[in-house]
Amino acid sequence: MRRKTRAAGFLPELAAQTAIGRAAEPEDVADVIVFLLSEKNRYMVGETVAISGGYFIAKRFFQVGRRVSFDCSLNQ
Repeated sequence: MRRKTRAAGFLPELAAQTAIGRAAEPEDVADVIVFLLSEKNRYMVGETVAISGGYFIAKRFFQVGRRVSFDCSLNQ
């Protein structure tokens, strides 16, 4: 049984501040770990991987209460 704490509203509030608008599921983190342990990352060296759902980019490019869209595609 989980105890309610004063921080009970922390996760939904934090999740709403991510670019994808939700908290991470355990599978989201596990998939990154599997990738890092696989041969598919053979060219990565000394990187920091943020599994943040776009939290940091949302803080930089989204205004509070208003989402701003931008195209990050490489297609010209």
